[in-house]
Amino acid sequence: FPVTITLGLDLAKTAYDEPSPEKLLSDLSKGYIELENSINKPLLLSPKDIALKASEHFADLANETRKPALSTGFEKLDSITGGMFPGELWILAARAKHGKTTIGVQIAESACNQFTKRNCLFASLEMRATQLIERKIASEMGLPLKYIRSGKFDEVQEVRLMEKIATLSEGRVYFYGVSKSSELS
Repeated sequence: FPVTITLGLDLAKTAYDEPSPEKLLSDLSKGYIELENSINKPLLLSPKDIALKASEHFADLANETRKPALSTGFEKLDSITGGMFPGELWILAARAKHGKTTIGVQIAESACNQFTKRNCLFASLEMRATQLIERKIASEMGLPLKYIRSGKFDEVQEVRLMEKIATLSEGRVYFYGVSKSSELS
């Protein structure tokens, strides 16, 4: 998985400086093609190589002026990690239905809100765009996802749902999800 991490780091660096979602999606597509082509080329580092890379890394950190960290929007997480820095790849891992997507979208929105003219990309290779939207709306409405998916709302909830849907067009987070032939992603 080192190639996946390298791809993620490259995309994270590009995303920090590239305001165009279209360019990010293009780079993402190219990166996945490169990833597929290099899947069978593992990278093995010896302990000596690891020590050398660590030495170079910390020397670079000491000599560079880092851009300020972005807040994740979660104060406790920021106090532990120091926030997000350009070029970092964060991987959220947990069992299914434990809130990874909700947290990821909230982090993307927080990062995006710290810029005045930047958009953010939230990519999922497992979920359709409609699933990402369902999770976002459920989180914002404070309702269980299964309730949102049922499509059965009382009058008040339906009004709130329509208000949330209307605000989606004002957002700056783009969703990149897998698609089926019956929907746009």
